[in-house]
Amino acid sequence: MSLKFVQVIVERALTQNATGGNSGGTYQGGNFAGTAGNASSILDLTFSGADAPNYLIGNSDAYAGSGGNSSGGGNEAANFGQAGTAVAQINLRNVGNVSATANATGGNGSQDAGFGYAGGQGGIATASASGNSTGGGNVNVTANQIGGSGGYGSNDAVGGNGANSILMNAVSGATTGKLTLTQNATGGNSGGTDGGDFTGMAGNASSIMDLTFSGDSTPSYLIGNSNAYAGSGGDSIMSGNEVANFGQAGTADAQINLRNVGNVSATANANNGNQHGSKIIFNFYASNGDHAGNGNTATASAEGISTGTGSAGGYSIVTASATGSSGGYNNSYLGNGGTGGNATAEAFGSNASSNPVTVTSNATGGAGGYGYTGGGNGGIATASASGNSTGGGNVNVTANQIGGSGGVGSYGAMGGNGANSFLRNAVSGATTGKLTLTQNATGGNSGSTYSGGNAGMAGNASSIMDFTFSGTDVPSYLIGNSNAYAGSGGYIINPNPGNEAANFGQAGTADAQINLSNVGNVSANATANNGDQHGGNIYLYGFTGVPAGNGNTATANSEGISTGTGSTGGYSRVTANATGSSGGYINQGNGGTGGYATAEATGSNASSNTVTVTANATGGNGGIGSGISNSGGNGGDAVATATGESSGSAVVNVTANATGGAGGGGLHGAMDGISGSGLADAYGTGASGLVKATASSNFAGLVNVTALASAPVISGNTSPTHTEAFANVQGSIRSETLANGIQAAAFISAMPNSTDVKNALTSQVANAIISAGDSVLGLMTLATENMTPGSTTAYQSEIDWTINTANMENPSRHLILGLNSVHSSGNGRVTFNINLNNGASIISDGFSSFASAESYFTNNPVIDLGPLAGLSSGGNLTLAVSLDVIPTTAGASFDPGIAFGGPAVPEPSTLALLALGGLGLLKRRRKKVESRE
Repeated sequence: MSLKFVQVIVERALTQNATGGNSGGTYQGGNFAGTAGNASSILDLTFSGADAPNYLIGNSDAYAGSGGNSSGGGNEAANFGQAGTAVAQINLRNVGNVSATANATGGNGSQDAGFGYAGGQGGIATASASGNSTGGGNVNVTANQIGGSGGYGSNDAVGGNGANSILMNAVSGATTGKLTLTQNATGGNSGGTDGGDFTGMAGNASSIMDLTFSGDSTPSYLIGNSNAYAGSGGDSIMSGNEVANFGQAGTADAQINLRNVGNVSATANANNGNQHGSKIIFNFYASNGDHAGNGNTATASAEGISTGTGSAGGYSIVTASATGSSGGYNNSYLGNGGTGGNATAEAFGSNASSNPVTVTSNATGGAGGYGYTGGGNGGIATASASGNSTGGGNVNVTANQIGGSGGVGSYGAMGGNGANSFLRNAVSGATTGKLTLTQNATGGNSGSTYSGGNAGMAGNASSIMDFTFSGTDVPSYLIGNSNAYAGSGGYIINPNPGNEAANFGQAGTADAQINLSNVGNVSANATANNGDQHGGNIYLYGFTGVPAGNGNTATANSEGISTGTGSTGGYSRVTANATGSSGGYINQGNGGTGGYATAEATGSNASSNTVTVTANATGGNGGIGSGISNSGGNGGDAVATATGESSGSAVVNVTANATGGAGGGGLHGAMDGISGSGLADAYGTGASGLVKATASSNFAGLVNVTALASAPVISGNTSPTHTEAFANVQGSIRSETLANGIQAAAFISAMPNSTDVKNALTSQVANAIISAGDSVLGLMTLATENMTPGSTTAYQSEIDWTINTANMENPSRHLILGLNSVHSSGNGRVTFNINLNNGASIISDGFSSFASAESYFTNNPVIDLGPLAGLSSGGNLTLAVSLDVIPTTAGASFDPGIAFGGPAVPEPSTLALLALGGLGLLKRRRKKVESRE
């Protein structure tokens, strides 16, 4: 028997480096610097048969020499001090896997010195790469091309130009496995100057990839990456008579267009956030009006198409990302920061199979640079994306658009403005499968300022989506997300009182709208802000009287309609979320006011599928205030309205939630701000379901109140079931008459003013509470009116309290429950509950008729619930009062009057310094009851 040994080469890595020499410089006026060495590296290899490795890795690198420096210009010849060029090529062929990389870097230009002279030009780089696997292995091919930077100009010389870097189909490959192609083009930085009229011109970068694979020998998975990174402006010291586009960054342009039978992933990136205009470095002798270099444009365009059908087809993933270069900073006494560059990104993807299509476009404006005369403005962003699947695959399309932030203004200068971000139908798509469309608009933050300046204007954000799909080739499931996020106000240090501009430090506005109509299923979602937005914070040292920046409004409006009937119709799911931006913080003065929030959602269909509608509105929180005679900012009000209806036989569930923004806290003797109010309305029409409204408000963690109202949707009702909830603290009460005709309503006003209390109290309640030295903490409305029988679900009104009683005044006093007059019409069953600390109900009474319920309320005018010290748990008292009514006659109403009293409550002006003491009164509609008696 003989043994045969077979050698298996798992991996072979080959690297070839070529480096050109730097040229010699010259000293004190020589006519020539030496010639920089060029570099060239070419690697071209084939492996087959027994010598072929499983994995072949090759690198071909070329690094050109740089120009030598000159310390004093002479009678210089052409191309004095120019850098060398670099050429890198690689071509690898193997049976197995292949990785081929070419790296080419141009040399840097020489430094030159003296007025009338210039730094050398950056060297040109050229890179190309190719890889081939004859056995179907994975192939990874990369070309990196970096232009040389321009030389520095010293002693009033001007800077040299950075080299451009342009790639056009510089990579190629072949395999039936996975093929990854990447090309990176990087422009050279411009040369700076210490007093010349010019920096050099920064190098532009362009990467273009346009490839098609067809037939039987196509890759199973094609991945392409086309990236372009512009050169930055060189630094300037003691700049002189600057010309237009002084120190501007280069442009970046990334394009990719891929077509393949199977899977496709195409990505284009223009810039990565590190690019910027020329920075002006501090110098006492800087001339008036010096301006740092501006950012420049970035453009990314990506397209990926999978052409195969059926099982031969693949998915398509496409991403385009562009970031405008930033403006340079300027720390000379008399200069402006550079303006951020604009950014544009567009993406398209498609396929012809049942595989998914995912398309994303990201555009971010460049940030403004800081300056002593003024911060630079943020750059504008523009994003768009589209996707389709003719084979019925799921399609997901997203556009993200972010405005550039303003630069900081130093020493009394105004901060730069944040860029607005407006999107309107920036996404589109088509498929008979699931289609998801998302657009996110984000405003740029305003530039900050210190030592007497004004902050810039924060960028507004608006996202509007309005689409109708009808006919036969419509998506089975349409999902839309329209989101807007406002820019925040910049921070402010030591502003001069009285020198504030209008809307000083205010956050931007956010407006999100969506209107979708589809034959089948629909989900429409609008979101305005996410809770991170705020007015400008202020830090004062020795000044007072300047308020922190206010929050601003957030509006979300969402509508979703399923138009199909019978089996073609679908469900409707609609959500609107709005959050007002918060007020800014201040360390000596009044906190900023929270922004107002409005959310409105409407959903409908014509089939038996469910309709679900939700509107959530949250007012912005007030900012923290500090110092005696000052206060935290007031919280913003919130209004939520939700409407659901079905002309078919659908279950309709509708929810509206409104939460007032919390008042800002008070530090060092400042009062706490007043909380915002919440108002929620919900409407529903259909075969069945539930309509629910919830409103909440709170005060400084001492009092939290929530009003809840819910009612069933009754089949056959042509008028919608309506519920309403209202809650506030220290604000005006909501008029009792506004509850007339509403199926279920709950209003609560905590810590009401004395006039409202006086008008609300009956003599029995006054005798039981006020005469005992107790105080009134709240006025409540509970109502169930114009009810329709036909459901086992009760019409419910409820008020929930959470009260901090840790330092309550005289906790030995008792909690008093006063049952005022009651009126009813029609008949039904009533359940009345009072629950403490989320435990078992201390009162739980059920009545089989309105008459027996009235008798209970009439015969028990005052109920002593016991001493407060024994009712609270862990320093907190949680109280829930609920009224459940199930009518047995059409149009029935049941309206009781309920009151609570407890120990005295400190005056509102002292609540920031004292713990809360007291429970209060909850009162139901005295005027209306009296008119019926």
